Amino acid sequence: MENPFTEEQLTLFNSPLPLPLLSQRKGASGGMLKYIEGHDAIDQANRLFGYGNWACRTLSCVQAILIDPVNGESVGIAYKAQVELTVRGCVAPIVEVGSQPVASWNVTDVVMGRRKKEDTSPIQNWEKASAQRTIVEAHEHAEKGAVTDALKRALRTFGNQFGNSLYGDGHVDIPETYNGTQSPQRATTTASAQSQNGATPIITVATLKPLFASAYNIPADKLEEKWPMFVVSVLKKPVADKDLQIHQLGQLHGAIVAREKEKEQAARAKAQKSAA
Repeated sequence: MENPFTEEQLTLFNSPLPLPLLSQRKGASGGMLKYIEGHDAIDQANRLFGYGNWACRTLSCVQAILIDPVNGESVGIAYKAQVELTVRGCVAPIVEVGSQPVASWNVTDVVMGRRKKEDTSPIQNWEKASAQRTIVEAHEHAEKGAVTDALKRALRTFGNQFGNSLYGDGHVDIPETYNGTQSPQRATTTASAQSQNGATPIITVATLKPLFASAYNIPADKLEEKWPMFVVSVLKKPVADKDLQIHQLGQLHGAIVAREKEKEQAARAKAQKSAA
């Protein structure tokens, strides 16, 4: 069967995971877990497969009560979702499951968690109502999170660009020089760094500085003065250009991307206001 992907797509699939897409959070055991956000995974799918060349649908999403097998008591609530991913040209759809625990599910626990430790007075009606709203929101968040988790697990079938290397031992294959591949939104900030033949730019200080100047409207004669201030604002410490590490270049690049997004949003808002 002919491969449904072009050589360009296959090259992108085999590229390292872009650092700006890498997020971390504290896990249940206290360690730091690496992951990519659901919206970034969708951006990656649009970029790599192409708009309209992939689709997903939720086959099921159910609430499950988690039981302690020793004493039979409920210890929590989670949502379990099953999602089907279809990519044009592939031999078959991919079905994966995902789950998300409900962060708040018991009125008493929510109320007492908000009180001072010594306050054991009866629960007031307003406290109960507030706790119930929190629980409803927690269920909504968990239900959506379970579907997103299932989708991300299905997408990781296509490799490192969807965070597959984050599973197992959590190793992320990042080269000595960060060769960043961006989603459609991120690509706008690196257009000036593209080479003549359209190759993906190498993210270095030399390529970041002009992007920084463009994003923050820095005049050429002020660039060397403003750049160190920008580095400190992002990294929370001064770092000489020659000492910047790969992950730090990724942080600086991410800040520039965020700035470009802010400018785009402000421009859209201004245009909408003018149109009104």
